[in-house]
Amino acid sequence: MIGFREILLLALIVLLGACASSSRKDDFRATVYQYSAAIRWSGTLAGQPFTDPKVLQDAPLSSIEIGRHNQFRVSGYSVVGESEDADGQRIRDVQIGLINLNTLAERVISHREVWRFEPEGKRWLLMSRPPSLDGN
Repeated sequence: MIGFREILLLALIVLLGACASSSRKDDFRATVYQYSAAIRWSGTLAGQPFTDPKVLQDAPLSSIEIGRHNQFRVSGYSVVGESEDADGQRIRDVQIGLINLNTLAERVISHREVWRFEPEGKRWLLMSRPPSLDGN
């Protein structure tokens, strides 16, 4: 028969697990809020500090791509969908409004952000490159 101590211990373990996932969820919300603010105020390349260094190392932006990103200012950033995959990665589909500084023409591109939690650093990292200015 299960005693009071065992039930209490089991309840504490369940509660601690719930706190950990809630904390991770709160960390994710704070991270994507900071990321979206950086994008809105400083441009599409401002998200690089949030990106996994391995992603940037494996697929660095060329000087032409960097120059092209600097030709645009962000006019809007909206989340249109959010989900979580089986591995615990968070996927966010966003639309980003861009204004070309040379022509002052505005357009909207779609971008998929993939985020993963890094247990060692206890932080969320972006696994996708900066948005393609072609809208892909």
